[in-house]
Amino acid sequence: MTRIGLYSEDRTLQPLLSPALGKDFEVLLESDGEGMDALIAAGNCDVLILDLCSHEGSVQTRIDCARRLIASNVPTILMADDSLRYEPAARIIATCSAAGVASIRLAGPGGLPALGRAR
Repeated sequence: MTRIGLYSEDRTLQPLLSPALGKDFEVLLESDGEGMDALIAAGNCDVLILDLCSHEGSVQTRIDCARRLIASNVPTILMADDSLRYEPAARIIATCSAAGVASIRLAGPGGLPALGRAR
């Protein structure tokens, strides 16, 4: 089973992703960076999905946390809505590049269920 650490403030995202991905995936939701750090430290994540959309806090805070999580070298998927402007997105891409990410694929909404078919 592939364990996905989902970093998101959106509590409705996990129940949407879990059935879309299927029984071979377990989606573990954490809404803060400390929770994600604990999942990674315990070895409980095979893949990270980082939702940069911020409903309660600063987008910059979520981007800073995403940078730290990307540096953990766990394969990572970034999600952002159209309101994320060029400059923050460019910083995230630079962070990915510095962490040795070989490829960045942009996908629109609905691109995540393709994870189940990519195996």
